[in-house]
Parts: sequence; structure tokens; C-alpha cells
Amino acid sequence: VLMRLKMESYPFLTKIIQFFRLLRWPNLLMVAITQLLVKFFVIDYFYSITGAQSPLPVLVFAMLSLATIMIAAGGYVINDYFDTETDRINKPDKLFVGNAFSRQQVVFIYLMLSIAALLAGAYVSFAVSSFRFALVFPAVIMMLWLYSAKYKREVLSGNLLVAALSALVILMVWLAEFFMLKSNPAFFVEAQPVLRSIFIFTLAYSGFAFFVSLVREIVKDIEDADGDLAEGCKTFVIAFGVAASKRLIIVLLMLILLLIAVAIYFLITFSFVITGIWLGIFTFLPVVYLFFKVKSASAKPDYSRISLLLKVLMICGVLSMLTLSY
Repeated sequence: VLMRLKMESYPFLTKIIQFFRLLRWPNLLMVAITQLLVKFFVIDYFYSITGAQSPLPVLVFAMLSLATIMIAAGGYVINDYFDTETDRINKPDKLFVGNAFSRQQVVFIYLMLSIAALLAGAYVSFAVSSFRFALVFPAVIMMLWLYSAKYKREVLSGNLLVAALSALVILMVWLAEFFMLKSNPAFFVEAQPVLRSIFIFTLAYSGFAFFVSLVREIVKDIEDADGDLAEGCKTFVIAFGVAASKRLIIVLLMLILLLIAVAIYFLITFSFVITGIWLGIFTFLPVVYLFFKVKSASAKPDYSRISLLLKVLMICGVLSMLTLSY
């Protein structure tokens, strides 16, 4: 109560706090941490094995991360814009559009974030000498717009799109690094012995992000079924029911378990023992636990807890990158 009274005494401070809540700052922080780990604990680690150094300057990487964060923030903002009515039912306590910010203010914030992302992306593309890489940034912005406006209301298409963009957060770092290598033949030759390993590890982490995000999106659709139904959405849970959605989630969790088991086997085989142990304790066992939690889930609070656990699972998987150099 005291905190609320203090915030009401400082409306500007309240607006700043609401602005960062609108942008989902904890999620943006996780995006930044993920890309930092990919760059410095995966890519740079493998370079160090051969004595090579990354040709991607720190400033360029920082601009890449900034562009990614701005795009993600814009995605959250425009999603809230299109979801105003469903959020009145599903998340009335987290309704920003029309409460904390007018619809015009939300559009302005979205445009500013998108422009900042495009400018940062243009700088990165110029630095890595790739026009094709420059096309990725507007393409992702457009996909997030289409997701919010259309695809999230359709069976699985929105879920698959968000999962793919989650994986792209990791792949973007490797793409920037790869285009920089292509423009520097000497660096490319020096790093050649470890390029295959870098590609395999970034692809593996991207796959993990894809499947965990896909499961979480389906779980969130079950959580939001009431609001989505009222707005005429045709998500998987509305089209086929909760029971079918739970079966799909269980199948995906079994696939994740299989992929983690294969990853652990190869990690231990190739002497990444600590990483293998980490994945066993902090990803494999939690997925087993989630498997039973999903089977027993019956109410909205159950799915809210499962959604939170999936977010924690994603964080644990990403943090395993810290162990690779050991």
C-alpha cells in the first residue's frame, strides 16, 4: 500500500514503470543474456580452441543485440495493441492499452521501437557487408505484426511463428558472425576447424528454444481460452479442445526429452561432461516433472504454473552455455 501511495505521488515514475512493464523488460533482459552467452561462451569459446579471434567487433554485436531487443519489445507492444479486448478477459490486471497508455501512444511507441531496430540492423548489415542480412530485420518486424494481427488467432500458425522467432534470437548471432567471416577470408580460414562445431551447437540451442517456446505458446493458449473464444479466435485449444491440446503438449515434451537425451549422450562422448550433467539435472529432469504436471492439470492456475516452469526451463537450458568451456 505504501509503495502504491508513493507511486501515485510521482506520476512520472509510475509512467516509466508502466512503460517497462509494457515492454516486458524481464523477457528483453533474457534475450540480451541469451545472445551474450551465444557470442562469448559458445562462438568465442570455439574460436579460442584454434587460437582464432572473432572478427565481429563488440560494437557491432551490441548493435545486433539492441536491434533484437527493440524488435522483441515492439512485438510485445503491438501484441498488446491487438489483444486489448481479449486481455480485458484473460489478464485485466495487465491491461496497458487504454489504461496506462492510449492506443495512439502505443502505436507511437511501436513505431519508435521499430525504427530504432531498423537503424541498428542497418548498421550491423553494413558492418558485416551483407545486404541479405539487412532484410532479416524488417522481415521479423513484419512477421510479428502479422502474428499479432492474424496468425495468433489461427490453429498453430501463430504458435509455430513465435517458436521460430525464439530460435532466431540465437541464430541471429551466428548469422552476423558468419557474414563477418565471409567478408574476412583470413579469419574464415583460421576459424575453419571449429565452424562445424559452432554451427551444431547454435543449431542445437535454437532447436531447444523452438520446442520449449512452442510448448509454452500452446499452454498459454489454454490459459487464455476464455478471452480467445469470446473474440472468435481459432487457436488449437478452441478448435480441438483442452484434452487434444494436452496430448499435443505431452508429445512435444516427449520429443524434447528425446532430443535432450541425444544431446547429453554426444556431449559426454565428446568430453563436454559438465554440460551434459547440467542438462541432465536442470533440463531433462524438469521436463519429466512437467510431463506429469501437464497430465494432472485441470484449471487455469495449473497452466499458469506450467507456463512459468517452461520459462524457467528455457533459462536453465540457455545457462548451460556457461559450462561449455569447462
